[in-house]
Amino acid sequence: MKNENPPVTRTEIAGAKIVLDKLSEHGVKYVFAVPGRESEGILFNESPDLQIVLTAIELTAGFAAYACAVVSGKTQVVFSTLGPGAANLANAIYSSYADRVPVVFIAAQVESYKRYYNYTHQCVDAVKMYESVTKFAYEIDDAAEIDNVIEKAFKITQTEPKGPALISIPIDVLKQKISPQSVSTTQDKTLIKPDLDNSLIDEVVDKLQNAKQPLVYVGNEVIRSGSVDLIKCLCETYNLPLVSAYDTKGVLPDIHQLNYFTCTSYAQGILGINADEVIFGPIDCLITFGYDWKDDVFPDKHFRYGVDKTLISFSGIIPENIRSHFLNIPGNLKENLNILLNKLSARKLPLKKLYDISAVKKAFKRKLDNIEEPLGLINIISVINAINKTQAVLVSDVGTFRHYAILFSNTMKPGLFLTSAGSSSFGTGLPLGLGTRLAYPDKKTKIVVLTGDGGFNSTIGDLRTLKNLNLNIVIIVLNNEKNGLITIYQQKGHGKTYSPAVVHAKASFVKIAEGYNCQAFKTTSSEELEKILKEAFQIDSPVVVELPVYYPQEDIHRLVNSADLA
Repeated sequence: MKNENPPVTRTEIAGAKIVLDKLSEHGVKYVFAVPGRESEGILFNESPDLQIVLTAIELTAGFAAYACAVVSGKTQVVFSTLGPGAANLANAIYSSYADRVPVVFIAAQVESYKRYYNYTHQCVDAVKMYESVTKFAYEIDDAAEIDNVIEKAFKITQTEPKGPALISIPIDVLKQKISPQSVSTTQDKTLIKPDLDNSLIDEVVDKLQNAKQPLVYVGNEVIRSGSVDLIKCLCETYNLPLVSAYDTKGVLPDIHQLNYFTCTSYAQGILGINADEVIFGPIDCLITFGYDWKDDVFPDKHFRYGVDKTLISFSGIIPENIRSHFLNIPGNLKENLNILLNKLSARKLPLKKLYDISAVKKAFKRKLDNIEEPLGLINIISVINAINKTQAVLVSDVGTFRHYAILFSNTMKPGLFLTSAGSSSFGTGLPLGLGTRLAYPDKKTKIVVLTGDGGFNSTIGDLRTLKNLNLNIVIIVLNNEKNGLITIYQQKGHGKTYSPAVVHAKASFVKIAEGYNCQAFKTTSSEELEKILKEAFQIDSPVVVELPVYYPQEDIHRLVNSADLA
């Protein structure tokens, strides 16, 4: 007899769709990817809310996601193919870990039934490879796990100290179909919010009240935690001067009278004065907020100049043997700052008297007033000055030029200067610019990437990615036909340079850019550079500007002889 009421067939869902739907649920807009063989299991069109950003190399995918995360504050996502693709994620994963950036890296894996690490073709144990430089690393064995694992990864990446997670997914799991009822959605409860410690803050108030010359040092967690306005209130209410790390520029505007300095170990070489001694020597109380040991190079030298100092750390990440010298205030940075401000107000802490750093200010003025430009070359300070006039977001690659940007760029608020501080990975200028551009949806926001010829070469193929996305971004390539920073290290260690290790063959970056259908300019005039930048920002697509750069020889000589260079 015919069954008049056949059983209802439940719609099944594939692992790939579960992955992408879960990413959409977390507000992810872009998946930065270099796909491979796992494409038979995932097309990236399974969720309509996501846009795949196809890059030429995993380095670009990783650092573009990194920049998007820094600018937006939201966890971003990278997807790589299996084997060599997963291995190519190393630099971006390590840098996200070192710089406390929330990124979920998803790496494909061979089918689970073929998974014999280091035996099967293109099968590597990505979890074991990256567990020391991620906050969470996991390989999924069943599509029913996907929801839970991604939920946990996003939660962990956003918990201070922020950082990356790695999820490895076999191809057969991406293809596996399960009923929606099989998806596990149990909420992870392993992360516990630390308690605030109010009694220690009373001790901080006592120490600040008794301090004659206190100084505030801010790390990037101040920006990540949304505590910028609280720091500004603290400094301005009690006349406390502030110094910042590379990636904390703008917590107070660079022109603010209380913004004393942005720390870099290159300062003495560039300025011709031991700025650290002038800034840190007179202080008797150093109070750090969200200060990460990776935010600086050889940071303990700051504590050793001049008079004995009381050291206080709010929510810092400091090695144990150094941390023991600090009064440590654990817990939520923003909430603790609010408590501190309330207690200081109740105690009616008087204004502190500012101390004299005129020697540093004079050194800056001398540098800005004496710009030598040999024929056919543009002084690096002239380049920074031209960028300052554009009021653009400045993204800096790694090189000697970065430290001029750290010292001389005018950053008026957080988010207008971006560089990799803890990792300082070479060749990241273009990818960081790509991610920064995407994170600023308003096309009126100007983005300038400052990179050297060596670093630009590392990801030059992704000019095609910029062009595909038609992103209005200006890339300034400082071309001195060598890895200039490495020549400084060579001279420092050996008293001479070895050209085969640093010198590049001549190349026309204008022609290369034009080969990718990007507009490009070259100039040897600082006056013309300003005109070119104005024109470049009117072009609704990527622009490359090639400059033959000049570094003052007295600076190079001092840098070679600097004890703290790194």
